[in-house]
Amino acid sequence: MFAPGSDRLVGWSISRGLTGLQNRVPSPDGGMALELGPRNVAGRISQTVRTAAGRSYKLTFSACTGRAVFHFNRQARIKVANIDEVFDCPVGPIYKLLSYEFKVNSPLTTVSFACEGNAGFGPFIDGVSLSKKSE
Repeated sequence: MFAPGSDRLVGWSISRGLTGLQNRVPSPDGGMALELGPRNVAGRISQTVRTAAGRSYKLTFSACTGRAVFHFNRQARIKVANIDEVFDCPVGPIYKLLSYEFKVNSPLTTVSFACEGNAGFGPFIDGVSLSKKSE
């Protein structure tokens, strides 16, 4: 488990609740997946990355509730550039691939994921990738 302020989740900042890496829900990438809400105070993570102002990017990741039961937290929020959106995660251990396209206006862009429920368990996020779009 990673608590706010922890530096153990390399490259990411935890700003609310607990998060955890788990391998009991098979990851599409074959490794561990991040659970945003393993306890009653839902987790929020963020990462600031270098970007080129005026360029378009695509953020891709996979999400699911991780469990077929106890899937109280089915929603998560993504914030990046001008996007602030709540998305639904499929119930169970089958991940859904999601992607968001956006244009940045700064040399630094913050990507954040947050669980939108607080009843414990899920959702899971995996395979986060940011790529420049060809122009």
